Amino acid sequence: MMDQFLKGQMSVLSGFPPSVGRDVAVAVVKPLAAGLGNPSTPSLLRTDRQVKWTMEVLYYGLTLQSDTDTVKLCVDIYTDWMMTLVSQKSSTPPPISRDPNLYVQRILRHLYILFLPRSGQVSPVYLSLCQQVLSSTQSLARESSMMSSETWQTLLHFLLRINHNLLAPPTPAGGLSDLSVAVLLEVWLLACS
Repeated sequence: MMDQFLKGQMSVLSGFPPSVGRDVAVAVVKPLAAGLGNPSTPSLLRTDRQVKWTMEVLYYGLTLQSDTDTVKLCVDIYTDWMMTLVSQKSSTPPPISRDPNLYVQRILRHLYILFLPRSGQVSPVYLSLCQQVLSSTQSLARESSMMSSETWQTLLHFLLRINHNLLAPPTPAGGLSDLSVAVLLEVWLLACS
């Protein structure tokens, strides 16, 4: 059964053979990630349609094995774009800059897939990606002065859902559960203030 937080979330790439989806994801995320380190680099994405299509690709990329560079680049791109609610950069696509709350809500729904149970052992790469997302959401809650009430609700729902997954047996190693609970409690307090 699909998790309610993911309701309606699916990438068009899911209908293609896995090798096609992976190749498309790699081809899309590499040039996007290359511009992240340089805030003066203009975004490759200019329209709402381009951003939405790219987000479908990023969503698919997050479903790949967590040890791949593609998943890391998807996390890097999304955590960078989320911070548009804190400060604007020219490397952020203009549609996200114009309506950051709407896009951050979508990004959080997509990032949730990273925290769903995965087959096999929990790797250090997987743990670091989850920690990166948790740290970014914590920074977003601490530093943003323009989050809408809907974005606060989505952020809290996101943290509640990932804590539900992380605290269910078997829990992952590396203190990820402790960090996720700490972030949830801090964000909850910030949302109340």
